[in-house]
Amino acid sequence: MLDKEIDDVKHIFDENVKKEASGTICLNHKNIPLVSGALKWAEELKQRISEPMSDFNRLENPYSETVYGKWFSEVGEICSFNLKQPILTRNEENSLLSVNFDPQVGLSAHIQLAAVLKEVKYLQLANKEDIPAKAFELFEKGETLREYLNNLNLTVALYNKIREQVLEIEMSLIENEMNSFDQQIKAAETSLNWDSPGHHFPVIC
Repeated sequence: MLDKEIDDVKHIFDENVKKEASGTICLNHKNIPLVSGALKWAEELKQRISEPMSDFNRLENPYSETVYGKWFSEVGEICSFNLKQPILTRNEENSLLSVNFDPQVGLSAHIQLAAVLKEVKYLQLANKEDIPAKAFELFEKGETLREYLNNLNLTVALYNKIREQVLEIEMSLIENEMNSFDQQIKAAETSLNWDSPGHHFPVIC
């Protein structure tokens, strides 16, 4: 609807400019002098766009406030809940590990830490000032978390590669080492979470 109105106004304006360029005198308003009539006509065209834009802006603010308000009210609890989750999860069927840092994006109660980091980044780019404290605190730790995630992902990838590719007869030769490593990372599957002070995680060499 708004696009059509803008297109119509542009068409009227372009046609009028063409007529004037060809020497045709455009009487846009009867009983009004030529220049004053042209100025009034231009102002009226402007109003045709300004009024629907104003209506749209009145609709936009409540929408923006509703969306942001919902996120604002949820994100503190979301951060607290997810920061308390174990760092690693294990597939009980094949014993493979996963880093428990879900990058799912959305505005539901299942927003994860990676999504909150991304939201805060873009809210700052948009000069949003009232960012929730919990979300901002998480964002401040973002670089540290990214470095830690990179190390975790490398270690988990190597661990899973051994689990998936080493032959059964070969696995028996390194079984003690794998069991020892599993014992070392047990805390990361149970008690060690993203909010734990200082992360100490073994590395497969």
